[in-house]
Amino acid sequence: MNRKMKLALVLAVTGAILLPLSACSLFKPAPRYKLLFQEYELDSWANVRSSYKAGEKVTIYYKEEMIGTDTDYTFYVDGEKTGAMYKRGKGFKLIFTMPEHDAAVTVNAVNSMIRDWDSETEE
Repeated sequence: MNRKMKLALVLAVTGAILLPLSACSLFKPAPRYKLLFQEYELDSWANVRSSYKAGEKVTIYYKEEMIGTDTDYTFYVDGEKTGAMYKRGKGFKLIFTMPEHDAAVTVNAVNSMIRDWDSETEE
């Protein structure tokens, strides 16, 4: 065998041995994370997938049938206020980037037709 053939054979054998070993780290699927909702709110959301990759754009809806006309809604992802846009026929649309952990999605609903006695000052 000539020198080039021996070198090619050594490289091929080395590659065949190293490829399965490196596949564990090179081709490892990206971790996926879940959205966490309060138990009584599970049915209030639409377009929710079972998991998301970190950095992925998440688009979910707070269902229209859950929205009261006399209620103000504030949405949070991991405790940080998240903007929501109302989309007729679907509800409130939330868009955010999935963090590198399971993310808690919460909603604060306040009836705006009831007087808030706590926020008024006594004279």
